[in-house]
Amino acid sequence: MVDATAQPRTQELATADIALRIGDHTLKTKVTVPTANVSLKSLLPMMQSISSTIVQIGEKNVEEKGLTISCQKGCGACCRQLVPIAPVETHGIRDLVDAMPEPRKTEILRRFADAKEKLTTAGMWQTLDERAEWPEDEVLKIGVDYFRLGVACPFLEDESCSIHLDRPMACREYLVTSPAANCANPTPEGVEWVPIPTKTWPVASKIEQQGPPQRYLPWVPLIQALDFAAEHEEGPERPGTEWVRDIFNGIARESTTPAKKQPAQ
Repeated sequence: MVDATAQPRTQELATADIALRIGDHTLKTKVTVPTANVSLKSLLPMMQSISSTIVQIGEKNVEEKGLTISCQKGCGACCRQLVPIAPVETHGIRDLVDAMPEPRKTEILRRFADAKEKLTTAGMWQTLDERAEWPEDEVLKIGVDYFRLGVACPFLEDESCSIHLDRPMACREYLVTSPAANCANPTPEGVEWVPIPTKTWPVASKIEQQGPPQRYLPWVPLIQALDFAAEHEEGPERPGTEWVRDIFNGIARESTTPAKKQPAQ
């Protein structure tokens, strides 16, 4: 006989105070996560928050040099770049779109479909599918070729991000101090990127990686997020405490590793 008044057992949680040295700054935060098995996707809000906090360190560093972040609402050039996201973020984006009310959901899906059609016609969609085989000296050129197609992020509205609070980590970690107008024709000479002490999206990509190391960091173009999520199951579940340990260990390693050229951004 079932007791109808019985309440479900409260999920056990663990809280940790974390202090992590990043560059000349110490990142201090408190995280509370389930001790039970959970997906990495469930920790995306935490990783997004960490990413934003690390970016603030980069912002403070440039402001101390008398520079000003020029990124602002209405400046959407970077939203036409080839944006790399962690595989786990594709499932977060899928869930975000699935939860949208109509007719917005249908409109966003239409934008993704239109972008796929344009990129396929240009041969770029196929190129993106083959990203694991890109020669290292072709990576930058492919990014430039993509930008020249002018395909806007499906979430770009009025030249601003319509999912700003939920935007991918790579978007959070991309800021400039050069004139915003220069981003319409990005060159090493014309665009001054804000140095971020460490980036979180590569960490999220690596900790779910299974099998032998790949030639490139596992990543997915934002524009292919919905297709990737439909074709790939979500990653494994592990105790939340283990995920947190690996996330912060990964951030610590990234902050002490010399910067390497990434496939995009």
